[in-house]
Amino acid sequence: TMFIQQLQFTISGIVAMHLGEGMRVYISKANYLVQFPMALTATAVATAMLPQLSQYLVEGRTRELNDMMAFTKRLEILLMAPAIMGLIFLGLPILELLFEYGNWTSEDTRGAYWALLFYAPGLLPLGLSRLLYPLYYAKKDMMTPLKAACAAMIVNVLLNLYFVFYTDLKQGGLGLAS
Repeated sequence: TMFIQQLQFTISGIVAMHLGEGMRVYISKANYLVQFPMALTATAVATAMLPQLSQYLVEGRTRELNDMMAFTKRLEILLMAPAIMGLIFLGLPILELLFEYGNWTSEDTRGAYWALLFYAPGLLPLGLSRLLYPLYYAKKDMMTPLKAACAAMIVNVLLNLYFVFYTDLKQGGLGLAS
């Protein structure tokens, strides 16, 4: 599924080139900021819970499995909500601090921030989906996440095309589509 996510981001970059100079860089920088809380929360929690999920599945302890999944979903919401709000309210100064040097201008920062505003709310569903992967891996079901990732990629491409060619959202639309 990581390959499909990278392919999806590459396709979004190709679509972004139709928007003009710098748009691909804008979505790339916005995506960098979104990936940071994703790695700190959803990926870490998902990795930590995999051994326990596997044990519950092997032992047939579905009640404990359901309780653990419910807990991790609540934990993810608790961790992601401040990250989303932080990216929305502090994203502009963070982008300025990290990237505004050399050829990167304040206009570039605002362009990346526009994409970030639309990427940030997607952290919650992305994080929750990332928590489901270990459940399928523990069940030794690799096809369901793969099929879901392929379906998501197709929807993303269609939404990219819609937002780029039929709205004025530009790089924000690409972030929203993701």
